[in-house]
Amino acid sequence: MVNLLDHFVRPPSATALLMGMEREQDVIEFVVDNPDLDGLALRDLSLPVDTLVLSIFRDRASLICHGYTRLESGNRVTIVGSKASLEEVRLKFAG
Repeated sequence: MVNLLDHFVRPPSATALLMGMEREQDVIEFVVDNPDLDGLALRDLSLPVDTLVLSIFRDRASLICHGYTRLESGNRVTIVGSKASLEEVRLKFAG
């Protein structure tokens, strides 16, 4: 948990998002159901620029992810971003 907080405290914009200071931002969790995303690295997802992957929950463990982390079917992915961008991400995850 300390490493996760340290990771997000460095950029002030991420801190504002996590503290709920950005009114147009939201945090949502998606389940990887789209078979096209299975095995895809986060860096290859082409997510909107105002979104940030906070964590991936897999096999009863929460991963602190980076661009090379690969998605697996059934992963629960927590993402923060604008409401419009999160809707775009939801559609991508649904396939």
